[in-house]
Amino acid sequence: MSDTGSRQPFQRYQPPPLEQLEEPSSQETKAACLQPRVMLQRDGDRVKQIDIVCPCGNTIQVECDYDAS
Repeated sequence: MSDTGSRQPFQRYQPPPLEQLEEPSSQETKAACLQPRVMLQRDGDRVKQIDIVCPCGNTIQVECDYDAS
Protein backbone atom coordinates (compact mmCIF):
# COMPACT_ATOMS: atom_id res chain seq x y z
CA MET A 1 0.00 0.00 0.00
CA SER A 2 1.48 3.40 -0.97
CA ASP A 3 0.89 6.73 0.72
CA THR A 4 0.13 9.28 -2.03
CA GLY A 5 -0.77 12.00 0.44
CA SER A 6 2.90 12.72 1.26
CA ARG A 7 4.01 13.40 -2.34
CA GLN A 8 5.12 16.88 -3.27
CA PRO A 9 3.64 18.54 -6.36
CA PHE A 10 5.92 18.92 -9.38
CA GLN A 11 8.09 22.04 -9.21
CA ARG A 12 10.14 23.56 -12.00
CA TYR A 13 13.89 23.38 -11.41
CA GLN A 14 15.49 26.75 -10.80
CA PRO A 15 19.29 26.71 -11.11
CA PRO A 16 21.21 28.66 -8.46
CA PRO A 17 22.38 32.17 -9.32
CA LEU A 18 25.78 32.31 -11.02
CA GLU A 19 27.27 33.98 -7.95
CA GLN A 20 26.61 30.82 -5.91
CA LEU A 21 28.26 28.41 -8.35
CA GLU A 22 31.68 27.07 -7.49
CA GLU A 23 34.64 27.55 -9.79
CA PRO A 24 35.20 24.42 -11.90
CA SER A 25 38.29 22.37 -11.15
CA SER A 26 41.11 22.46 -13.68
CA GLN A 27 40.08 18.94 -14.78
CA GLU A 28 36.52 20.12 -15.46
CA THR A 29 37.85 23.15 -17.33
CA LYS A 30 40.04 20.97 -19.52
CA ALA A 31 37.13 18.62 -20.28
CA ALA A 32 34.89 21.55 -21.19
CA CYS A 33 37.48 22.79 -23.67
CA LEU A 34 37.61 19.53 -25.58
CA GLN A 35 35.64 19.45 -28.78
CA PRO A 36 33.20 16.67 -29.71
CA ARG A 37 34.20 14.30 -32.50
CA VAL A 38 31.91 14.21 -35.51
CA MET A 39 32.05 11.17 -37.78
CA LEU A 40 30.12 10.69 -41.01
CA GLN A 41 29.05 7.30 -42.34
CA ARG A 42 28.53 7.49 -46.07
CA ASP A 43 26.76 5.45 -48.72
CA GLY A 44 28.30 6.68 -51.94
CA ASP A 45 27.94 10.45 -52.05
CA ARG A 46 25.23 10.58 -49.36
CA VAL A 47 25.68 10.70 -45.62
CA LYS A 48 23.84 7.76 -43.97
CA GLN A 49 24.55 8.56 -40.35
CA ILE A 50 26.23 11.26 -38.27
CA ASP A 51 27.90 10.14 -35.04
CA ILE A 52 28.71 12.82 -32.46
CA VAL A 53 30.92 11.71 -29.59
CA CYS A 54 31.03 14.10 -26.65
CA PRO A 55 34.26 14.48 -24.63
CA CYS A 56 32.36 13.00 -21.66
CA GLY A 57 31.78 9.77 -23.62
CA ASN A 58 28.13 10.17 -24.61
CA THR A 59 27.31 9.43 -28.24
CA ILE A 60 24.52 10.84 -30.38
CA GLN A 61 23.65 9.08 -33.63
CA VAL A 62 21.66 10.94 -36.27
CA GLU A 63 20.19 8.79 -39.03
CA CYS A 64 19.85 10.63 -42.34
CA ASP A 65 16.75 9.81 -44.38
CA TYR A 66 16.53 11.31 -47.86
CA ASP A 67 13.40 11.68 -49.99
CA ALA A 68 13.24 9.35 -52.97
CA SER A 69 13.11 12.32 -55.39
